[in-house]
Amino acid sequence: MEKINTRTLSGFIELLPPQQAVFDEAKSIIEESYLNAGYVKIETPAVERLEILLAKSGGEMDKQIFRIAKEDTEQALRFDLTVPFARYVAQHYGALTFPFKRYQIDKSWRGERAQKGRYRELYQADIDVVAEDELNILYDADVIAAVAAAMAKLAKRFGFGGFKFKISNRKVWEGLLASLGFADDVKRAVLALVDDKFKIEAAEFDTRLRKICGNDDAYRAIDALLKCEYIKKIGISAPDALHSCLALHISTPLMKEGIDEIETVMGALGETAAAENVEVDFAIIRGHDYYTGIVFEIFLDDMPGIGAVGSGGRYANLCGSYIDKNIIGVGGSIGLSRLMFVLFEDKAVEAGKPALDVLVLPMGSAHFKAALEVANRISAFARASAIYEDRKFKKLMEYADKMGAKYVVIIGDDEAAGGKLTLKNMTDGSQITDRAETIIANLKKN
Repeated sequence: MEKINTRTLSGFIELLPPQQAVFDEAKSIIEESYLNAGYVKIETPAVERLEILLAKSGGEMDKQIFRIAKEDTEQALRFDLTVPFARYVAQHYGALTFPFKRYQIDKSWRGERAQKGRYRELYQADIDVVAEDELNILYDADVIAAVAAAMAKLAKRFGFGGFKFKISNRKVWEGLLASLGFADDVKRAVLALVDDKFKIEAAEFDTRLRKICGNDDAYRAIDALLKCEYIKKIGISAPDALHSCLALHISTPLMKEGIDEIETVMGALGETAAAENVEVDFAIIRGHDYYTGIVFEIFLDDMPGIGAVGSGGRYANLCGSYIDKNIIGVGGSIGLSRLMFVLFEDKAVEAGKPALDVLVLPMGSAHFKAALEVANRISAFARASAIYEDRKFKKLMEYADKMGAKYVVIIGDDEAAGGKLTLKNMTDGSQITDRAETIIANLKKN
C-alpha cells in the first residue's frame, strides 16, 4: 500500500519539542512585557464571517484570504489580528473602558507565496490602544515603547543583536503627493514603489521613481523626503542640497501635521529606554489601507535581508464598517513566527534540549508504580516525568540526558526495600541515597 505523504503544506511550520520550548519562551517574554506596560489580554476566533474581513482588508489582502466552504455562511480564517479586533471593539463597545489597551498573541493565516521568513500560518504578537473620537499622539509612543521593551528582552535572551524601529507618517506622504498635484493612480504608484524600496536595487528604484513622477521637481521633492532624518532637539531635517525643493511642500497643513506628530513621538521616545532603537525613515509606508498616521517597521541590525520582523501604526475609523462610532487607534505587532523561525534557520538560536527538572528511573517493571507515584509528587512543584521501560541503566541515562533532565531519581531493588530513593545530579554527577521524604524535600528546595 502506498503511504500518504506526511510533509506539511508549504508555508506551514511544525517545531520539534526543543524548538517549541524556545518559541514558547519567546512568546512568554513578549506577553510579560505587554502586561507590564498595562495591556490586557483578549482572544478572538480564528474564523470570521467573510464580510467582516473584506470590510477592512482592502488591496492585495483580499486575494490572500483563506476561505472556508460553508453552505449557509461565507467564512474565512483571519489574516491578521487587527481586523478581528475592530469587530471585537464594535461588538463589546458598551462593556469596554476607553482608552482600551489590549494585547493578543495568536495565529493568523495568509495565502501568500511562502519563502524564508514569510509563512502562510504565522504567530503575531499585537498590542493596540483605542479610544472614541480622540487619541493623544503620545499613545503612539506608548505602543512603540512597549514593543521595543519586548524586543530588547528578546534580543538579550536570544542574542540576535540590535534592532531598529523605523518610523514614518502617512500624512506626510499624503500631504506631499497632494501638493505635487498627482492624480490618484500616480499617488498609488508612488506609495507602492516606496513600500517596496527595501526590496529593490537603488538604481532601479531611482529609475522607476523618475518615470512615475514625470518631472524633475516632483522627483527631487520625493527624493528629498526619503533622505530626511530626525535630529534630536532640531526635528526633521532635509539635506541642504535638497532642502529648497521640499521646503514649500512641508508648509502644507497635512504634511506639517504629520511631521509635527513624528517629532512629538520621537521626542517622547527620547526619554525612554527605546531611544537608541528608533529612527525616522520616510521609506516606511505600510501597505494596509487602514493606516492613517504614524507607521513603523522593525528591522534586525545583523539580518537586514529578512525584512521587517514587526510593524504597526495609527488608524482612524477602526470600526466604521461595523458600528456608528468613531474609534481611533494605534497598534504594533511583533512577527513572532517570522522572527523565531528565521533565527532557527540561521542557527542564531540553538534549540538545545527539553527542559525537564526531574526524571524518575525505575530499575525494572516491579518499580513502575512507585515511579509513577514519586513523579506525581514531584510534579506538584517541578517539571517531572517517569519512564516505564525495561532498559539497561546506561540506556536510561542516555534518555535522561536527551530529555535535558537536571536530576534523575533512581528506584531499584535496594531503594525500594529501604523506602529510599537515589538522587543523581546530571550537571556534576554527584548522587545521594536517602529516605524518599528527604530526597523529595531536597528537590523542592532546589
